[in-house]
Amino acid sequence: MTVRAGLQFAMDTGFAGHKLGGFYRSLYAPGDGQWHKDVHAMARAGLYRLLCGFGGASVALDLPYRAWSNPTGPWRAADMDSQSAGGHCVPITGYDQSWIYCMTWGQVVAMDWAFLASFSRELYFAYAQDWLTPTGSADLNLSMPEVSDTFAMYGISEIMPVVP
Repeated sequence: MTVRAGLQFAMDTGFAGHKLGGFYRSLYAPGDGQWHKDVHAMARAGLYRLLCGFGGASVALDLPYRAWSNPTGPWRAADMDSQSAGGHCVPITGYDQSWIYCMTWGQVVAMDWAFLASFSRELYFAYAQDWLTPTGSADLNLSMPEVSDTFAMYGISEIMPVVP
């Protein structure tokens, strides 16, 4: 199952009586060559704002074998090779100037910003139905057009219809 298919399932069917209100996908994946190894400052600032507003994100990684064989991390791009262990989707749960924190294999693992830029393939932000108000976003205090404009400014495009 792809990340998008899983999010679509959560919108259509839900879990334990709760459904997603929708989700956004990055126009480009950080690791697809459009982000450079140091991660552009605007993209990093955008990720900060979006993580604060949405409370997290899901990133699909082309996980290097060295990261797979080091499940406790930290994962540094400089320590990795190009041998892939396959796809791996992790929720991003936090960040600071040096690290992005993700939940994987039952624990929090730190990855550096260059690792995200080098090995991520898709980046998604999901939101619950009750996150929306009749006039827009409850958490960001923005209207839905303003939310879309904020995403567009940071290279994120809406791929699912937003129906409050």
